Amino acid sequence: MLLHKFLADDLNLPEYVKRLKERGEDRFFPEIKPDRDGFGGPVSRRFNEHKKKCGIKPGERMKDFHSFRATFISQLEISVHYKMLKQCVGHSRGKDTATDYLEKYTVKQIYEGVISKLEYPGLYLSHLKNSKYVAS
Repeated sequence: MLLHKFLADDLNLPEYVKRLKERGEDRFFPEIKPDRDGFGGPVSRRFNEHKKKCGIKPGERMKDFHSFRATFISQLEISVHYKMLKQCVGHSRGKDTATDYLEKYTVKQIYEGVISKLEYPGLYLSHLKNSKYVAS
């Protein structure tokens, strides 16, 4: 399993996933139940509730759940191969269908060329080690 070092080593996600499978679960967050439109609605609502708890008012700083994807791209766009980054986040590689099939990278290439380079200087995530999702 190719995961960012923090997820694999610090949060021990492979062990958490193993325990989920042993319990017969087939999703990473089994407590999140889909609504009529799937899983996006419940996740977005939960994120909006968290923003309120943090004091971010609606319309203020215009941050939504999709902002994580934009931040991920912004953090990496200078230091990684652009086409790898596009594939990693699911962006099309071209304007027509033919170019979508060119230069597909393997999971290992994406890990080495993108994921392993992800850093957020000044962002401390050590509090996540106390999460219920961490297998000790």
